[in-house]
Amino acid sequence: MRETLAALADLTRAHFFFVWPLLFCSGLALAFQNYGGFSWDLVGRAALIGLLGFEAGLVLNDYVDREYDRRDVNGLLTRYWRPFGARPIPAGRISPRAAFAVFLVLTGSAAALAATLPHPTISMSSASWATRTRSSTFTRPRSGTRPCRSPRSSDGRTSPSSP
Repeated sequence: MRETLAALADLTRAHFFFVWPLLFCSGLALAFQNYGGFSWDLVGRAALIGLLGFEAGLVLNDYVDREYDRRDVNGLLTRYWRPFGARPIPAGRISPRAAFAVFLVLTGSAAALAATLPHPTISMSSASWATRTRSSTFTRPRSGTRPCRSPRSSDGRTSPSSP
């Protein structure tokens, strides 16, 4: 049992558990600053979504790369990335089927939590639309501007590159 827990901790890079929620919640902090609506409940759910989602991605990476990792085992893994010194699937500490099941549980949990998040309101959608509309005005020609004339050579004729 202890071996399996160590393999799961290594598979999910559990020693980095604090990084993923911080990265995920940094974007949430910007949203709170721009749109308001701060709540600790929302922060907690977002942190869990970040944790579960990133961990699922790490597990999926190990699952997909298991054959490559099996050929690439050279003993140069650092304790920083793999605290137990071996890749759990190629080392046989956890089966590919069990790793995929862990991926499905983590992904399903993250998706279920994401489904509980509040939907954007009409005002937020309107603000987003207004921002996009305002920024697209820079691509339209301004009224009262003259069209660009074709370049002329020193003798006043149109240059050969222009029609």
